[in-house]
Amino acid sequence: MRLLGRLCGLETELALYADPARFGGRQWRRVAYERLVAQISRSTPCATASGCKEGVFLANGGAVAFEGERLAAGAGLIELATPECRGPRELLLYQRAMEQLARHAAQQIGLTFIKNDRDAHDSVYGAQENYEVPVGGPVSLWIWRLGLIALVPLVLLCWACTLLTLLMLLFYFLVTALLVASVRLLSPRHVQPTMRLLWGGDVVSEDGARLILPVWLESLLIRLSSLYSLPVAVVLWGLVRIAVFRRTRRLLTPFLISRPILVGAGMVDRRGRFLLADKAPAINCLLGFSAFLGARPVFAIGNFFKAVCIDSFTSWRTFARLFRPRQRLQLAIGDANMCESAEFLKIGSTLLVLDAIEAGYLEDAPQFARPVRALQTFVGDPTLTAAVRDRRGRLWTAVEIQRYYLSVCHRFVRDQADGVSDEVEEVLSVWEDALQALENASEDPAGTDLLVGTLDWPTKRYLVDQVGPGGRWEVKKKIDIRYHELSEDGYYETIRDVGLAPRLVDETSLERAMRWPPSETPAARRGRAIREFTGGEMTVVVGWHDMVVRNRKGKRRLSLETHGAGIP
Repeated sequence: MRLLGRLCGLETELALYADPARFGGRQWRRVAYERLVAQISRSTPCATASGCKEGVFLANGGAVAFEGERLAAGAGLIELATPECRGPRELLLYQRAMEQLARHAAQQIGLTFIKNDRDAHDSVYGAQENYEVPVGGPVSLWIWRLGLIALVPLVLLCWACTLLTLLMLLFYFLVTALLVASVRLLSPRHVQPTMRLLWGGDVVSEDGARLILPVWLESLLIRLSSLYSLPVAVVLWGLVRIAVFRRTRRLLTPFLISRPILVGAGMVDRRGRFLLADKAPAINCLLGFSAFLGARPVFAIGNFFKAVCIDSFTSWRTFARLFRPRQRLQLAIGDANMCESAEFLKIGSTLLVLDAIEAGYLEDAPQFARPVRALQTFVGDPTLTAAVRDRRGRLWTAVEIQRYYLSVCHRFVRDQADGVSDEVEEVLSVWEDALQALENASEDPAGTDLLVGTLDWPTKRYLVDQVGPGGRWEVKKKIDIRYHELSEDGYYETIRDVGLAPRLVDETSLERAMRWPPSETPAARRGRAIREFTGGEMTVVVGWHDMVVRNRKGKRRLSLETHGAGIP
């Protein structure tokens, strides 16, 4: 495999800003999503996405989905997922293409997206990175496979509890429907009070298109599902911890906890302090299921839980894919970047470090007893002088850790007998330049102003500093959030439009990426199939790994994995 050539992808959750009345009240985010998809489908072919999440795949291989755990309460985000890509430039291009598609459609319906990682109420969401990585050595791989087989009884028990819950819910629907019908016949004026008593509000959405669970019932179902899926989650967490990505996680962790000095988006916290990263202050564990039991991990394993407990219910192929020697490593620590240079550096440096780890380098990387605490120390220090002691007793600043990884990657690249691509050299060059600028800034804090438009946190801090030391928190927080606004009024886009932010993506490539998938990945076949089968008499349901085409004669399943495993 060539350097930087592993499959990779980005998922980005976007917050929505609009007048709720324009989209129909409490469920306005769901309605906005439906209008958004309808608008996107006018500019590019789309196909319904398979699985439990409501979404569509586009002809460029990417996906748009509605991310909403608490639909009854009116919550929800729009998730953009890039197609599977190879290399930082290609992934950056398709990330910007997905954003541009969503932004253009949103403008047509009166919607604005905020591409950040938390709101003013400290609700955390945002970006995730996906990289194809070996599970481990032969022993770890077989422990993983045997553990998956041992999980089957617990998974079956979880499915049984789910079916029982659905039956109880159906029974409740029937009983309450009969009760409401009786009240309607006997005392019509008491129908609405009865509905509020039984359901907490209307059962049908404002547009009449769907049923809405009451908030209390939705909360109860979420708690029940968490309870009966807990045994699977606990065993799966332990299995992943002892068998999956162990070496990769150990050697990658120091790099990740120091990476925010380069690619953090910055934030103004509730005390008015400026921190280097938006999401990192919420990280509370190394390994976990995102948001499950309050976990905010560095390494997210919710994709394994989803494959084992949810997706395998409808397709045994999903479970079988977990036995493959290469799986998806999901990083939940990264911020949603606005600066193209920062996003390129985030992807490129991580890909190069993963290549070095897989080649046997970085075995002497510094190890920290409490890496999450070290992460909080680093992101809380804009002066870049805070140091943390490793297990050997040596003190390291975040800049020094990044300098160590960069030097090893330089040596790794020099050792390549067949030479390297210009893209590899570009990653090393951008990494070196950014680190050198930060090292200079640690001696002169004003030096970070030279990174405005190149890295996100120096850019955002420069804008926040214009308020002055006595500025109100609300004003600073407004700058913090509007920096991430995907519109011509967004503060980063204003900086970019006046030429202060380097552009790595040209308009011609962007236009093509909005319509066509990257080559040599599963997305290539997915995109071609969507163009071929949508818009006619056939019904198409598309997933990351395969798709189902139905017509009058029956259905046919097509694999999308000619070019390797998909990165959901």
